Amino acid sequence: MPRVDFPPCKERLADGTEVLLRLIEPTDGPLLLELFNVLSPESIYNRFLTPVKEVQPEHLRRFVEIDHWTEVAVAACLCEAGRWRIVGVGRYHLGPGPHEAEVAVLVGDPWQCRGIGGLLLKKVSGLARSQGVRRFVSTVDPCNMKLLRFAQFYGYKTTRRFDDGLIRLEAELDG
Repeated sequence: MPRVDFPPCKERLADGTEVLLRLIEPTDGPLLLELFNVLSPESIYNRFLTPVKEVQPEHLRRFVEIDHWTEVAVAACLCEAGRWRIVGVGRYHLGPGPHEAEVAVLVGDPWQCRGIGGLLLKKVSGLARSQGVRRFVSTVDPCNMKLLRFAQFYGYKTTRRFDDGLIRLEAELDG
């Protein structure tokens, strides 16, 4: 599989807001902590499938030390009050099966429902396809209706399997 590399790019949301998409960098720890601090308990649970009160240093390190071979993470950044902040992250990790990747998209609560999650999903889908990935998989709480509607809205053909009370969501990455 090739290493993912792409230059930062700017996209426009439907409301005209400019969003910078770029790869996560090792120096992004403080920006990711700021993102975590605006997440509701529901958003935290839906992303991590467990309540998390604070980000431990070892977890933060794992979130920013990305090799861009087997794991790729893209930050969505907005310039607010003269400084850039990370408002969402889309990431995938190759596996568990051949031509599969586990995917996750997280957008901070203040910026949800603006199209940022869709931009991130589109970007990581394209990057994953360039690495030969044909299917995204994700483990989802069956009560996470936001995510289930999100996948359906963005046209992903999905299959669902229950596994230990959770849903394994599988989405084919078409062309």
